[in-house]
Amino acid sequence: MKGWSEGYIKIGTRTILLFSLIIQVAVICLVLYNIPLLTQCISFIYLSLVPGVLLLRILKINEIALTEFLLYAFGTSISLLIVLGLFINNLCPIIGISNPISRLPVVFSFSLFILAMCCVCYVWRRDDPYIIKWGEKQIKNINVLLYLCLLPLIAILGAYLVNVFNANYLLLSLLGLIAITTCLITFDIFIPKECYPLAIYTTSLAILYHKSLITSYLYGCDIQFEYHFAQTTLDNSRWLPQLAAHAHNAMLAVTILPPVYSIMLHMSIVWVYKVIYPLFFSLVPLALYEIYKKILDAKSAYLSVFFFMSYFAFFSEMLGLPRQQIAELFLVLLLLLITSGKNVRDTSATTLFLLFSFSLIWSHYSISYFFALYLVITLIFMRLDILHKLEVFKSSRSLQGNLLSANYVTLYMVFLVVWYMYIAYGTPFSQGVSTIARILTAIPQELFDPLAREQLVLQGAGLQQMEKFLNRISQYLHLITAFFILLGIINWITGKSQRIMKKIDQEFGIMVILSLTMLLFSLLVPFFTSAFGVSRLYHITLFFLAPFCITGGIAFFSFLRKILIKILRNNECFSYQLALKLVAVIVLIPYFLFSTGFAHTVSGVSYNPSIALGFHKVDSVYFVDQEVCASRWLSDVYDNGKIFADLYGTYVFRQDIKVRSLSTIDIPHDSYLYLRWWNVKHKKVLLREEIKEQAKLYYVDVGKIVNMSEINRLYDNGGSQVLQINQ
Repeated sequence: MKGWSEGYIKIGTRTILLFSLIIQVAVICLVLYNIPLLTQCISFIYLSLVPGVLLLRILKINEIALTEFLLYAFGTSISLLIVLGLFINNLCPIIGISNPISRLPVVFSFSLFILAMCCVCYVWRRDDPYIIKWGEKQIKNINVLLYLCLLPLIAILGAYLVNVFNANYLLLSLLGLIAITTCLITFDIFIPKECYPLAIYTTSLAILYHKSLITSYLYGCDIQFEYHFAQTTLDNSRWLPQLAAHAHNAMLAVTILPPVYSIMLHMSIVWVYKVIYPLFFSLVPLALYEIYKKILDAKSAYLSVFFFMSYFAFFSEMLGLPRQQIAELFLVLLLLLITSGKNVRDTSATTLFLLFSFSLIWSHYSISYFFALYLVITLIFMRLDILHKLEVFKSSRSLQGNLLSANYVTLYMVFLVVWYMYIAYGTPFSQGVSTIARILTAIPQELFDPLAREQLVLQGAGLQQMEKFLNRISQYLHLITAFFILLGIINWITGKSQRIMKKIDQEFGIMVILSLTMLLFSLLVPFFTSAFGVSRLYHITLFFLAPFCITGGIAFFSFLRKILIKILRNNECFSYQLALKLVAVIVLIPYFLFSTGFAHTVSGVSYNPSIALGFHKVDSVYFVDQEVCASRWLSDVYDNGKIFADLYGTYVFRQDIKVRSLSTIDIPHDSYLYLRWWNVKHKKVLLREEIKEQAKLYYVDVGKIVNMSEINRLYDNGGSQVLQINQ
C-alpha cells in the first residue's frame, strides 16, 4: 500500500487477489472445521466484503473516498450473495443436487464464484492500482479511535448484564456516553472531523445492539414470521417459493440471505438477525452522512444523522423488521449513487444502480413501492420541468441523464411487477390495491374523522396529548423537530438557506418535497398509513428530511438572534456556530435521551418505553426463557384442541402450531390458554380491537376471560402458565 501519508491508499490488484485467495482458503478450513469466534469473524469478512471488492475492481470504480468504497463494497457483496444464492437454489436441483442451500453446495459454489471473479479481475485489471482516498489529515490520536470502538463493546456487555442480572446501569452509561460524544463533536472537542464516519457507525451499532441483544430470543412481530420462512429454507436445504403464497416467502432477504450467513458462520438464524443484521443496518446512517455532506458542512451532517438515529423507530421498530433493514441499505445506496454519481464512471454507476434496484425489490415490497413512486414522480417532474420556476431549482444540477432515465424506470417497474406477480403470487399487489381502494372510499366519508387516523399520527401532530408527563415532554420535543423540518424546507424553497446549505440535486430536491407531501397526507388522508404504519413512514421520509431539522433549527435561533440584537443592540451576541450548538444541546440531545428511555429511567418513573432499560416495566413482543419453555411444552403435548393467547403471546409460537389471538372475552370449553410472564405477573391480557380498520390495543383482567374455578393449570414454571378450560 502506498500514499498513506498523502491522503490516499494505493493498493495493487495482485495484492487484492492474494488477500482474496488467502481468506478463501481460510474460510474453507474454518467452515469445515469450526473454530468459534474465528470462524464467524473471518467468514463475515469473506461474505460481506470480498465479493464486493472484486466487483468494484472489475467495474474499475476508483479514486473514491474510503467510506463510499466500503459502503459500495458491503452493498454489492450482499447483492451478489442474494443473486448467487438464488442461482444455486434453482440450478443445483437441475444437475441432481437436491439440497442446494446446505453447507457443501454453498461453500463450493461461493468458492468457485470468488475464484472466477479473481480470474476476471486478473485478466482485466491486473495492472490497474486501487486508489482509495483516505482524507486530507491523518488521525494521530489513537485514543479517539479506541474510545469510539469501545461504544459497541459497552452495548454488548451492558445487554449481557441486563439479561443475566437485570442491571441496566451500564446501558445507561452507554446512552450518556453517546450524548456526550455528540456534545464533543458539536463543540469541536477531542473528536476530529476525520473521525465522524467512525463515530456514526459505532454509535449506530451501539444504539442497535443495546436493544437487539436483550434476551436470547427475537424481538418484534414481523421478525417471527421472517424467522419461520428463513428456518424453513434452512430445514429444507432449499428455498421453495411455491411452499406458501406469502409476501415474506418471496423476499430473498428473508429466504436466501439469512440461511447463507447461518451456514457459513455456524450461527443460528436468531443470532444472524440479532448480531449480523445490525452490522449492515448501521451502514444506513453512515451512507446518509455521505449524502448530507454534499449539502451541509460535516458537523451539521453529523447532527442530521444523529437526529435520524434518535427517532425511536430506528432502534426499536426496525429491529423487528430484518428485511426492511436490508432494503433500507439498498435504498440509501441508490440515493448515494444519485447524489454522487460523478464519483463513479457512467457504466459502473449504471451497473451498481441496477444491482441495488433489483436487490431492493428482493428485500421489501413496501420500500420497493415507495421507491417506485419516488422514481415515477421525480421523472415526471424532471421531464415536464414543473419546478424549474422555483428559485431553489434554477441552478441545481441534474444527474438524470446518467441514472434516472425513462428506460431505467421502465425496467425497474417491469421487474417489480413480474417478481411480485409470479413469485409472490400477487400477494403484495392485492394488499396494495386493497389499501388504495380503502383510502379512496374513505376520503369522501371519513375525511374529518380522527378515528380514521392512527393514534400515533394524532399524537405526532400534537392533536392528541399523551397521558404520562415524561411522554408529553417527549411529544413536545418531537413537535419541535417537526417544526424545524418544516421551517428548514420553507427556507430552502424560498432560497433563504443558501449560506448554510449547498445546492441540492434536482432529483433529491423533488424527493424532499414528495417526502413532506407524504407526511401531510398521513395527517389529512384517512387510512393513509394503515398498511405501512406512520412511524415507519416518518422513519423513511427522514432519509430526505433530517438535514432540514438542522437548518430549520439554525433558522429559528437566527431569528431569535435578530430579536436579541434589537433588544441588546449587540451585533456580536449570536453566530451560526452558536445556533448549531443550541440546536444540538437544547433539542437533539434531549430528544435522544427521551426517545431511548434514558430520561424515564433516571427519573425513576414506573413506566419506561425501552425494554433494554425498563426490562419487565414495558409490555412488548419480547420473550424470556420461561415463556419459550411453556410454548415448547404446549407444542409437544398439543392434541388438536383450540389454543388461545393474548396478542403478543401468539408470536412466541411463530407458526409451529396454530394459536388464536384473544379477540373476545369468551373462550370455548376444551381449550388451552397460554399466559406470558406479563399476563401472570399483572393478571391482565392484551387484546386487539379493530375500530374503522385501525387497531386499538387494551388490557383485560384474566378473571374476566375465564372462570378460575373452571380451569386446570396444566403447566406453571413461575414465569408462564398453560391453562385448560373445563366443560
